[in-house]
Amino acid sequence: MADYDSSLPVRTETDGDIGARIVDSTNAYVWSIDSNGIGKVNLSDGTTELTINATEGSIISRISDGTEQLAINTDGSINVVVASTVSGGEVQKYDTTVGLAPNTPTVVVTYTVTAGKTFRLMAVQGAASGAFKCEVFGQTIAGTPPTSAPLAVFFGSTAGGSVELTFPQPVEVPATQTVTLKFTNRDKQNMDVYGFINGVEV
Repeated sequence: MADYDSSLPVRTETDGDIGARIVDSTNAYVWSIDSNGIGKVNLSDGTTELTINATEGSIISRISDGTEQLAINTDGSINVVVASTVSGGEVQKYDTTVGLAPNTPTVVVTYTVTAGKTFRLMAVQGAASGAFKCEVFGQTIAGTPPTSAPLAVFFGSTAGGSVELTFPQPVEVPATQTVTLKFTNRDKQNMDVYGFINGVEV
């Protein structure tokens, strides 16, 4: 049957005599709409409600995960629980090579990721009394033999002493693979070099 086309209002004896429902294609109950005579419109599916206040222009709703509802304090504030950002074991790996000769690239620090874990490499640091080059490797590349992918490189000077490199986003290294720091002495005499690997295993 076609909709009834009329400009005449519908009148009832009391407020709430007429209500409306929004249903799906199977005519199942989805939403009900009613005006309760006090300047509000309630939308309800039988469990969740949304109230529109015509006089204030406010919208009142319930936020729920299906079990618990978000509670609002009397002053309008809400209580928030901040979860810890540490989701695994912190790793601080340090090692040193004494008397590294000039122009002899040498692995100074190696960290092997624990089986069943993923290592999130966050920062590395190198230090020495003279000029040096430090190459960062990780994430094994398949091959014969397998090789490690270069992740970064940085240089230290005699004036600086130490350099710290923080990755904009953590670099994920899979289980059993390694992260290494390879140093090259760019000075003219032997010197001690120091390396640090920092991250989190999850």
